Amino acid sequence: MTTTDSARSEDWPRCVKILGEPDDRCRGVQIDGFDRCLAHLDPTELNTFLSGLFPGADLDVRGTAFDSQLLRQLMQAVTTHSSSPPRAELRRSDFRGATFAQGAGFGRANFAEGADFRGATFTQGGYFGGATFAEGAYFSGATFTQDAYFSGATFTKYTSFKDATFAQDSYFDHATFTKNISFSGATFTEDASFSGATFTKNADFEAATFTEGGYFNGATFTKTAFFRGATFTEDAYFNDATFTEGAYFGEATFTKKVSFSGATFSRCERLGPLTAEQLDVCGTQFGVAVVVEAEAGEVSCQRARFSGGVELRVRHGRVDLAEVLFGAASSLGPSASARATEAKVKSWREKNNAIDHRPVLTSLRGTDVSELALTDVDLRWCRFAGAHHLDKLRIEGDSPFPQPPRRVRALGRPRRQVIFEEHPWRAQRMPKSGWLASGPFDTEQVEQVGPGRLAALYRSLRKALEDGKNEAGAGDFYFGEQEARRRAVGTSFVERAVLWAYWLISGYGQRASRAITALVGIVAVLAVVLITCGLPVAGPTSQSTTVTRAVPGGGQETVTTSRDVAPQLPPGDARWTLDRVDTSVRIALGAVAFRDAGQKLTSVGTWAVMVARFVGPILLALAALAVRARVKR
Repeated sequence: MTTTDSARSEDWPRCVKILGEPDDRCRGVQIDGFDRCLAHLDPTELNTFLSGLFPGADLDVRGTAFDSQLLRQLMQAVTTHSSSPPRAELRRSDFRGATFAQGAGFGRANFAEGADFRGATFTQGGYFGGATFAEGAYFSGATFTQDAYFSGATFTKYTSFKDATFAQDSYFDHATFTKNISFSGATFTEDASFSGATFTKNADFEAATFTEGGYFNGATFTKTAFFRGATFTEDAYFNDATFTEGAYFGEATFTKKVSFSGATFSRCERLGPLTAEQLDVCGTQFGVAVVVEAEAGEVSCQRARFSGGVELRVRHGRVDLAEVLFGAASSLGPSASARATEAKVKSWREKNNAIDHRPVLTSLRGTDVSELALTDVDLRWCRFAGAHHLDKLRIEGDSPFPQPPRRVRALGRPRRQVIFEEHPWRAQRMPKSGWLASGPFDTEQVEQVGPGRLAALYRSLRKALEDGKNEAGAGDFYFGEQEARRRAVGTSFVERAVLWAYWLISGYGQRASRAITALVGIVAVLAVVLITCGLPVAGPTSQSTTVTRAVPGGGQETVTTSRDVAPQLPPGDARWTLDRVDTSVRIALGAVAFRDAGQKLTSVGTWAVMVARFVGPILLALAALAVRARVKR
C-alpha cells in the first residue's frame, strides 16, 4: 500500500450489483470468494465472511457503502476482549473510496499495519477518538460531512489528510503524531481544534483553509511547522503552543485575529510575512534572533521576550511594545510586503489614524529600549512614560511626533514636535485649547504625567535625538523640557522667572524670530530715547572764561578757566527731524553691535546705550544659537 495509490481509480474488481440505472454499478470491491461487495452479501454470506475475521485480520473494503449496522458487525468481528475496555484490532485495512452513510465508529481501534481511508466519505461523522495508527494513516481527499473526532488518537507513522474536507467541526485535541503529518490543502469549514496535540516530526498545513476558528492552544511542534499560504477566515489561536524548530507562516492570511499569546519559539528565525487583522504575541518567547513580519491592523507584543533580538516589520498596523524584553539589538520598521486589499488597508488607516503604511507605535511602557531602533515609525500616539533608558533609544528615518494644536499665533512658522504625554497635561490646564485629553487607543484610564516627569522624558529623548544627529528635533524637545520645568512644582520663583524671560525673548534659544524681534525692539526703543532725550544739539562742549587780575609786586596775570557745558536738547518741536532720526538709528544699531559711535549724549542717552550694549549681543547670540539649532546636522 503506497501513498500514491489513487482512491478514485477503482482499479479493483467491482461488485456486480446494479444500482438503479443499468450503467450505475456498485463501486465496492468484491469480497474474496464472491462477486459482490460486503454491503451486498446476503445474510448467510455476510455471516460466513464475518466468522472468518479475527482481531488483527486484514481488511479490504474499498468503495463499500457502509451503514451503521454493517460497520458495527464488522468492528465486532475484529474486537478483542483481552483489553479493557475492548477494542477493535485490524492489521492492514483498506477503506479507500468507502462511504459511511451513518456515523463511522472507530473509537479506540488499533490499526496495526496501515489504515487507508483515501477518498472515503463520512456522511454522519467519523469517530476515531483514542484510535492508534501504528503504521501509515491515509485520509487524503476524504470528506467528513459531519463532525470528525480524532481526539487522543495516536499516529505512529506518516499521516496524510492532504486535500481532505471537514464540513463540520473537527477535533484532534491531544492527538499524537509521531512522524510527519500533512494537512496540505485540507479544508476545515467549521471549527478545527488541535489543542494539546503533539507533532513530533514535521507538520504540514500549507494552503489549508480554516473557514471558522483554528485552535492549536498548547500544541507542541517538535520539528518544523508549515502554514505557508494557509487561510484562516476567523480567529486562529496558538496560545501556549511550543515551536521547537522552524515555524513557517509565509503568505498566510488571517482575516481576523491570530494569537500566539504565551507561545514559545525556541529556534524559529522567522515568523511571517503574514496578513492578519490582529497579531497577538503577548507573552510569547523567542529563543533566537527572529524576524517578525506582518501586514496587520494591530500588533500586540506586551510582555513578549525576544532573547536574541527581533527585527519587527509591520505594515499599516499599530504596535504595542509595553513591557517587552529585547535581549539583543532589535528594530521596528515598516514591512515591504503588501498583500491586503485596498478596502482592508483603508479600514486599517482609518482605525489607526495612520498617515500611510508606516507602523503606529502606541506604547513603550515598562520596556528597556536601550537595544531598540525605530525607523520610519509613526510616533504621534506613542506613550514613552515608564520606558527605561530612553536616552539610548535610536530614532531614525521619517518618524513623526505629535504637534501642538494649531493656533493663530503659530501660523507662519512650523509647529514644534512634542510627545503625546504633553497633550493630556496641557488639556487639563487648558481644556478648550485644542490639546487632546486622551489618545484614540486608550481603553482604560491612563496615568497622567506631571511636568516634572514630563521634563525628564523630554531630556532623555532629546539626548537620543542628539545622538542620532537630529538637532532640529532635539531642539524641539529642549523647548518642551524647559516648558515643563517652568511649570514644575519644584522650580523656585527665581528660576521660574529666568525661564520665563528666556522663553519670552528667544523661545529657550530655539526661536530666532523672537530674539530678532526683541533686538529690533531694543533698537527702536533706544532710537526713540535718543531722539527725545538723549541726543543733544550741536554746540560747544565746554566754555572758557578769561580773567586778568593784579598780583603782588605790581604785575598782572591772566587766568583762563574751562568747564564742560551740559548737553542741550533742542526744543520739543525740533527733535523729530530726519537728521536726528538717522543719527539716533545709527547710534542704536552700533550700540547693539557693541560699537562706539563717539557721539556726545545726554546722561539718559548714555545709560540707554550702555543697556543696549549689554542686551544686544545677548540677543544676537540667542538668535544665532536658534538658527544653528535648526540647521545643524
